[in-house]
Amino acid sequence: MSYLWVAFIVSVIGGFNPNFNQLKEDGPGKWLLGWIVRSVAAMILWVGIVYAVCPGLFGPFWGLSFMILLTMCINLLITGITSEELPGGTYLFVALLILVLVRGILSMGMFQSVNLRDMIGKVEEKSWQDDFQPIDAKHIRIIDQEHATWLGNQDIGKIQGNIGSRFHVGTLHIQRVKDELWWVAPLEFNGFASWQSYRETYGFVMVNAEDRNRPVRIEQ
Repeated sequence: MSYLWVAFIVSVIGGFNPNFNQLKEDGPGKWLLGWIVRSVAAMILWVGIVYAVCPGLFGPFWGLSFMILLTMCINLLITGITSEELPGGTYLFVALLILVLVRGILSMGMFQSVNLRDMIGKVEEKSWQDDFQPIDAKHIRIIDQEHATWLGNQDIGKIQGNIGSRFHVGTLHIQRVKDELWWVAPLEFNGFASWQSYRETYGFVMVNAEDRNRPVRIEQ
């Protein structure tokens, strides 16, 4: 329902009757009727637009201010064409346009640098050495996930019992096992038929991520 309120606000403000001569000549009743007709017409238009587009409501150059200014501009244009004279409400449109422009200019970074700087808050100075500890060269991951998967599948094929035809290495995850980095993954079935035939997996595979010379471990 919020889009109805947005369309209502834009239509009531933007549909303001700018024909002040009508207010003097025909009285406030007919002038108010003109405001209502303009607002209803704008409401019908903006309900569909806001519901379909869901425009942002933040300004100052766009959002709600832009929708109101656009409605007022169309309103003034149609009123000026029908009455063949410049509507008195044009000055209100110009004043609102200047207000939006001034607000937008004052909100630019060049004028708000101090406020933007203060948004950071109090800056605590720290040494990067306090947050980053030296890495032990013996525990650096040198085997990536893709290569570890290939090594695991290679070793599965070497196991007696035709294990490689039944299982394959699942998704490997890096884990620390006894202060060493290992790629660990379960052995998964090679399709539905393999699952139907064997029901239970052989176990899981472990590939050392620090030393390529370490043998692959197939754990049951």
